[in-house]
Amino acid sequence: MIRKNRINGQNGRNGMTITPLMAVMAVTVVCLCCMSIISNSHSIENAMTDCAMLALSNTPNNDKNKVDNYDVLLQTKHDISFPKTCHGKGRVMAASTMTPKVPKAKAIELAQGGFKRIGQGSGKVDLVGAIAMKLSKMQHEFGIFGTVAELGVHHGRFTSCLFITARESEKLVVADIFEQQEKNVDKSGKGNKEKFIQSLSVYGLQLSDLHEMYIGSTDELPYDWSEQKEFEQFRLISVDAGHTAILTRRDMMLAACNLLEGGIVALDDTFHSNWFGVTEGMIQYTTTAVEPHQLYPFLYCDGKMLFTNDRKYHTRYYDALMDEPLLKPILHTDALKWGGSSEFVMNGVNFLRCKREDADVKEIW
Repeated sequence: MIRKNRINGQNGRNGMTITPLMAVMAVTVVCLCCMSIISNSHSIENAMTDCAMLALSNTPNNDKNKVDNYDVLLQTKHDISFPKTCHGKGRVMAASTMTPKVPKAKAIELAQGGFKRIGQGSGKVDLVGAIAMKLSKMQHEFGIFGTVAELGVHHGRFTSCLFITARESEKLVVADIFEQQEKNVDKSGKGNKEKFIQSLSVYGLQLSDLHEMYIGSTDELPYDWSEQKEFEQFRLISVDAGHTAILTRRDMMLAACNLLEGGIVALDDTFHSNWFGVTEGMIQYTTTAVEPHQLYPFLYCDGKMLFTNDRKYHTRYYDALMDEPLLKPILHTDALKWGGSSEFVMNGVNFLRCKREDADVKEIW
């Protein structure tokens, strides 16, 4: 059953029933209508993103830790409640060592453009990859050591940007349907297992360096995946598998259920003009999740929204990014430049937005 809010119409007599799905549709309509008036955008996708940012910048900064503040979303084949096997926000870390898993020379080579030898997925990875490197350095300084993973690897380009951040003690995990394309219900990419395995050699790894390579749909994975396959919970995980609302929400839940306290989830294709399901699924998740599984966004960059599961770490990541001299010029705290309000807010917290046109990516790497 859907819980509904009721508001009075302008005539003062009849009410209008607003469901969460209608709210999502309304935001979409607003975005479509305002695309033509966004002067700083150079493509439909950029216009959609800018408009969505304007909408989010006007979201009230309410305390959203309590599920009572939200409507219960549409029932689907996946239950929105968290199963008993979900044990996120763990504190059992991998051994703390700063010895890198990937040879330093190979990591530098990849950072300086070697990643271009790996087939590209749906978006650019150089800028957000550099930021992932800096965030990983922060995590290690904070004492956070755990598994590095990606759901939906395609040919492995962004995977490479994640894996070169891993320390010797941190396990590597991936999941993709690869040749099981009959499970690719939304046709979002077409990963290739052999090309992915070949990509590992670009930065000095091989298949045996992976702790787990799951082949199949991510909605078949158990919520206690890390326990069943005996790897530490995620320090850093990219979510780029199914692009429907249901699959996105389910993958975010899977990530949260296996995320270390202070771990980071990077959700790809948010606010993408061709993949509305990702944004819908993200909104569904953040408006129904409760502690300790709630996710708080702190950065939106090149189509990826980066979350953490702890408000304390949210503040630490947000502030540390703003204190980084090479990043501060490209990070925006508000939408004033685009005619919006004075802050980017979602799920009750502020987040930053990067602008690629302001960045010298090579210098950041």
